[in-house]
Amino acid sequence: MKAAGEAFVDMDELAEGVGRYIAQLTGAEWGVVTAGSVAALALATAACIAGNEPVAMTRLPKSGGLKKRVACTSLSL
Repeated sequence: MKAAGEAFVDMDELAEGVGRYIAQLTGAEWGVVTAGSVAALALATAACIAGNEPVAMTRLPKSGGLKKRVACTSLSL
């Protein structure tokens, strides 16, 4: 803990690096670490609603004018 407390980590850079690593391991386009399954579902739903639109992303959780429905399927890995 003492050693970790003396180091600086840019959290955005760490998240980006971890996302690339998860993608490499899984064959996905990108990955993200979450605090649990509910957080993962919330982030996935937000991604489906906002798509690849930075303006829509910054508007969330206000979703007026954005998609209202998300289809979900269960994948077996």
